[in-house]
Amino acid sequence: MGRAFEFRKARKMKRWSAMSKAFTRIGKDIVMAV
Repeated sequence: MGRAFEFRKARKMKRWSAMSKAFTRIGKDIVMAV
């Protein structure tokens, strides 16, 4: 279960880091909040 959670988290981080190119500060805030 822990491994699946980590995998999902990594995928989310990848997506947010890609989006943060457009919203650098907002993207970082969202990543921090999640």
